[in-house]
Amino acid sequence: MKTVIFNVLIFFAFTIFTFCTEPYDIDLPETESNRLIVEGKLTTEKTIHKVIISRSSGYFYNLPPKMETGAKVFITCGIDTIFLQESEKAGIYLTENIAGEIGKTYTLHIKTGNEFFEATTTIPRTEKIDSISFRYVKSGILRIGQRTNKGIYNILFYAQELPSPSYELRDFIMFELYLDNKLYTDSLDEKQFLDDGAVDGKYIDSMRIFRLAQDSLQTDTVIAKVKMYCVSEGFYNFWLGFMFETRFKGGPFSATPSNAPTNITNKTNPTNNGLGYFWAASVDSAFTKIIKVKPDSTQVK
Repeated sequence: MKTVIFNVLIFFAFTIFTFCTEPYDIDLPETESNRLIVEGKLTTEKTIHKVIISRSSGYFYNLPPKMETGAKVFITCGIDTIFLQESEKAGIYLTENIAGEIGKTYTLHIKTGNEFFEATTTIPRTEKIDSISFRYVKSGILRIGQRTNKGIYNILFYAQELPSPSYELRDFIMFELYLDNKLYTDSLDEKQFLDDGAVDGKYIDSMRIFRLAQDSLQTDTVIAKVKMYCVSEGFYNFWLGFMFETRFKGGPFSATPSNAPTNITNKTNPTNNGLGYFWAASVDSAFTKIIKVKPDSTQVK
C-alpha cells in the first residue's frame, strides 16, 4: 500500500512540473521608460565641458541608449548665458572652452520637445593636494570579494583637510585616477568619494584611495595622476544612491530598488522629473611615477 501511495505522489509531482507550462505575459510597469537622463558637469578647469542627454527605456529594451537629439541646452549664471552645441555624436552637447568659478551657482536649462528641464548646482570651495605616492604589496584585497597574490599598487593621498564652519557645511570629495593621461576610473562605481566629517581640519597622511592590480600597468614606468573634485553634498548623495543600487546591492537586508537622487526637475510636468545629475566642482591634481615591481624583487613586502 505504501508503494502505491508513493508512486501516485511521484505521478502528481511529475504532472505538475511538466504540464503547467502554459505561456503567460509578464505585466511590468513602464512608468520608468522614456524618462530624460542627464549626465553633465561644470568645473573650475578651463576646458570644453559636456552634457550627455538620453532617454530611459523599458525593462526588455536591449539596444543602445536612445540619445536625445535636437534639444536646446544652455547654462545660466546670473546675467551670463553659456550656450551648448550638439556635437557630431548624438545626444552630446558641448560648451566652448570655459571654466567655472568657485562660489558661483549655475543652472542647466534643457528644452526638448514640449518639455523644459532645469538643474541647479554651486561650485564648492577647493581643497588642495599636497602629494600622492604609491606603495607596492605582494598580496591583498584588490576589491570587495577579490583577493590577489599577483601584487597590488596602493595609491596614497596626502593633504591638509580644511576645517569646515559646521558639520552641515563639511566638504565632499571625489577622486579620479589617470594612468599615462588616460582615465582609468571611467565609470562612477570606480571613482572614490570622501565625506570629510571624520577628518575635518586634520592632516591626511598616506590615505589609500586606489588599488591597482599588477596587470593594470602596461609598461615598466607609468605616470599616475589623481584628480580631486570638491563636489556638493547632493552629488555625493547621488553617488551613494547609485552605489546602493549597483555595487552595494545584494543580501537579505538590501533596500527596495529605487532610482538615485536627481536634481533634474521637469518644469513642464513636475510628476515626470528627469534622471541623472548635473554637478559642479572645484578641481586640483597631483602626479606620481609608478615603477613596476617584479614579483621576485627585494622591494616586495
